[in-house]
Amino acid sequence: MVRLGFTTVAVVMLLMAVACGDTASPSSSPTQEPEVPYTPNNVPIATLLYVDAGHVPSPPYNATGGLGTWRWNFYGATPPHPWTGFTTTWPQIGWYASQDLETIAWQLEQMQRAGINTVIISWSGWGDDDLDGSLEESVHVQTNITARKILDYIIDHDLPFKFSLLLEDFPYHTGYGGARNLDDTQRQMVLDYVSDNYFGPATKYGKKALKLNESPVLFSVSVDPDRVPNAWWGKHGFIDARFELIEVAEYSGIEDQLTSVYVYQPPPSAVPGKNGIVTIWPRFTDLIIYVSQVRGENDWVDPFDPNKSPLSEIDPLGKEGVYDDAWRQIIKHPRRSEIKMVWIWYWNSYWEVSYIEPDAGIGAYAVGDLYVRKTAHYANLFRKGLPFQHFDEPDEL
Repeated sequence: MVRLGFTTVAVVMLLMAVACGDTASPSSSPTQEPEVPYTPNNVPIATLLYVDAGHVPSPPYNATGGLGTWRWNFYGATPPHPWTGFTTTWPQIGWYASQDLETIAWQLEQMQRAGINTVIISWSGWGDDDLDGSLEESVHVQTNITARKILDYIIDHDLPFKFSLLLEDFPYHTGYGGARNLDDTQRQMVLDYVSDNYFGPATKYGKKALKLNESPVLFSVSVDPDRVPNAWWGKHGFIDARFELIEVAEYSGIEDQLTSVYVYQPPPSAVPGKNGIVTIWPRFTDLIIYVSQVRGENDWVDPFDPNKSPLSEIDPLGKEGVYDDAWRQIIKHPRRSEIKMVWIWYWNSYWEVSYIEPDAGIGAYAVGDLYVRKTAHYANLFRKGLPFQHFDEPDEL
């Protein structure tokens, strides 16, 4: 999983053709601005999907679902923190296991409702956690299976999605007790695996790959430089002709070498990212930092100490209009034609209270399918080149 210490927002790339159907269609009038050439076929709306939910946190790592399994508060702690959203909200269909076909079908259906046509799968390997050529018993074996089940479902049901992988914390989970950098042999090993099993033209999934400059796009996370400096390929000059390699990072000081980023800020900056992708946080809280401390990782920042925490909470209750304002800036952007993709960060990150998946709950965090409907509204405006129209809850019901 991406930890917030080195999870981040990306701003990235791309010209591509992605098939997708329209969702919500706001009415237009003769007084509206003329349309610009955006269609559902050439502007991907992407979201990052976690696929590790529902696994038990110890061998044999079965995908069972239920509170107390992976991602659903499996630490067994209820932090005494003002933002405890992940303990009071849950998916609308309950504490699911990502591997269940019912869950997969529901998630993809909701994404289509939202106008999302590109799934970026959070992926942390195939189970060779120390990259020594042999599988270990770990949750990563199961999440690799889950990723393939999702893509199988997309293909078997002829759904209009493209996909990519976000390579997660290999440097972290390959170095428990002392995270380390990867060498080029290990990087090549990972790329060979994803090419042979996901992206290559001979694979079942290759035709669904998100592409840039005719090459499949592969994303990676640049982790905390104090722990593992430049763990993937950001400053290594590492290339692989089979891929367009894009590293995303939260550290603005290295954005010239990596992809431009927006770090925990409500709206996008004034200029699209250097690869033409903007990213959006639906909302956000630093709760995960505290949960990390519950685990005993005391070197993480203290969310109770404003002098130590670099994070700011972004509209966690969804009442300040941050998501709407981000879309407003994208839709009204003076360089709108340069925006080639919108990345919503995330689909189902309940820990960070940063998700648009329909939820239920007993607290103020629960919003139902509000963010799905908002996304459908704004994605349609953006793709059609229509002027900004604020999502009006009563009118949209």
